[in-house]
Amino acid sequence: FPVTISPLQTISDIHDTPGQGISGKSSSGQAVVLGNEDFLKGLGIDTHSLTRNAPPATRSQPSVHVHVHLHEKSESRVHLALNGRQLAGFIFTDQIRATSFPAMHSLRALGINVELLTGDRPESAAAVAKELGITKVEAGVKPEGKADRVRQLRASTKGLVAMAGD
Repeated sequence: FPVTISPLQTISDIHDTPGQGISGKSSSGQAVVLGNEDFLKGLGIDTHSLTRNAPPATRSQPSVHVHVHLHEKSESRVHLALNGRQLAGFIFTDQIRATSFPAMHSLRALGINVELLTGDRPESAAAVAKELGITKVEAGVKPEGKADRVRQLRASTKGLVAMAGD
């Protein structure tokens, strides 16, 4: 579909759904959504529309066509939609900090159990966990699910329970 890119606009009426996405209205009244695939699907937005039957671009009516192909399992997708139609897709690669490897070694040496709870896709979570040597992984976990897991661990574990992240 034709897309007109205009100068930066102010976004108002912002609704944030932690772990999923954000939506709002541009100063020109357009509905703007940025989030993961499930978030957009929940709003009735087709996240595969760019790769299926994309119209050819012409000089008079440019169109946007983004083909997303994930080469690495530790990549996450974020989609941008305007007025209910996907406009673009973005790929973010999870970079493990160099300090994470010695930290994991130290935790294991102390006999500390480590779990990975993440909102990322299962493929991304598995790739990160494998690289760090973490065997207990839960992917697609929303922030409230992480809080629930910490409560469960506190109730069933003797000793300290700690969490790093959101």
